[in-house]
Amino acid sequence: MGSQDALGALKRELGLPGKAREGIGHTGVLDPFAEGWLLCGTEEGTKLLGPLSGLDKTYEAQMLIGWTTPTLDSTSEALHAEGLTAQALKEWLTLDLTRIEAELSEFLSHKIGSSFDQIPPQFSAVHIDGKRAYDWARKGVEKELKPKRVQILEAEHLGVEKGPENSILWNFRVRVSSGTYIRALARDWATDLANYPGHLTRLVRRAVGEFGRQSEAAPWTLLGLSDLKGLFDIHYLTAHEAERLRLHGQWQPRPHSRPCLLVGPGDMGAIAWTEALSGKVGRVFTANPLL
Repeated sequence: MGSQDALGALKRELGLPGKAREGIGHTGVLDPFAEGWLLCGTEEGTKLLGPLSGLDKTYEAQMLIGWTTPTLDSTSEALHAEGLTAQALKEWLTLDLTRIEAELSEFLSHKIGSSFDQIPPQFSAVHIDGKRAYDWARKGVEKELKPKRVQILEAEHLGVEKGPENSILWNFRVRVSSGTYIRALARDWATDLANYPGHLTRLVRRAVGEFGRQSEAAPWTLLGLSDLKGLFDIHYLTAHEAERLRLHGQWQPRPHSRPCLLVGPGDMGAIAWTEALSGKVGRVFTANPLL
């Protein structure tokens, strides 16, 4: 199930009115072959997705080193190395498994905290020349995609095993900055290690920021004000201030180091959020988005 289909399914499960994808959104696409968490907003909650869209992501992945695919995942046909590349690849793959395990673990340890320019996969949702990159790729057209600065925040080697056709399956966990393509890591890291791109056979998003880490048993979890205090400053309004802001948009900016949630008294709930530093209103809610 792709991200957009997941939104439609969630909306039906919550019994929300309107067409499947109206009044609902998320903060980051999850590849159709992958599974895991989406951070979603419904109705007034969609107005909170802007300041939440840059959160880091945590993934568990399985990379196959030994052959690749056009999509860099298991949804397309395999491509095998040839000639001198194949010979170099074969030599690396025939190393003792214990030695490969140690090499992969050391390789990953050097990636922690690193920032680098990553070129998105050809099969990605990047806009270029009026279309998504994957639309061009499906027509057999390869476009020059601009690199994006990304960062590996955390990385953990989970294990290695022999894969099909004399390949290696590498399991690892990474926490990465927003916009990082794990499929591109498989392409680039396998090339660095074995002189030929790899691909992902499994990808699970374990968390969006801190959301999802403690909720493995639930199909979805409703977030409240207490869940957002780690990301927003909270400013409590008087009833008069809340009414002037919600009905008339009147607000004197108050700078904060982070985005700020303006909360009314009693059951009024969140009234608006303001931008970091400037304190200007980002969005005003017509109803409490945290219901």
